[in-house]
Amino acid sequence: VSTPATPSVAGEISKFTNRLAASGNVLYSAFSTFLSVIDITDSEHPADAGMVILDYNATDLQVIGTTLFIGGANRMMAYSVLDPLNPVIINTVTTPGEFTDMAVMDNFVFAAAQKSGLCVFESSSWNMDMVRHVEVASQPLAVQVQGDYAFVQNSIRTLQVYDIRDPDKLGIVNALGLTDPT
Repeated sequence: VSTPATPSVAGEISKFTNRLAASGNVLYSAFSTFLSVIDITDSEHPADAGMVILDYNATDLQVIGTTLFIGGANRMMAYSVLDPLNPVIINTVTTPGEFTDMAVMDNFVFAAAQKSGLCVFESSSWNMDMVRHVEVASQPLAVQVQGDYAFVQNSIRTLQVYDIRDPDKLGIVNALGLTDPT
């Protein structure tokens, strides 16, 4: 966006999406059980470059280096995007509950799983080993990582703060009850 105060449409491609992730000149778009691959080399003229059919509804996707992570249902899948226009599945892991959100930092993927908690996966190995799992009060809906902390919001409007400096010893350091907007 060259003028943030007055953005304008430079180009478009007709795609429904609920999540986007970009890597270089490729945009990945998840909608329901479809992953669309879009070439954005010419940003004003995006081009449909392919589609991957998923066997579950994708609720989030993130790219770390040459790996695309897609979460949904009770799983997270890793795709190699060494060839960004042709994602190749490399692994699938099961989350202990319904996957809702993820955040990535360094070699770790932090996944929120409803009725279960916060799961931490080591992403530097294609095995995607679960390093730690902690129960979260109520249902975790969203996770965000900033610095040494993971912030998890649950369904009863509580924001929980976890120290993630050592994912093997993940621990809650604070919780904040959020104001009810009604």
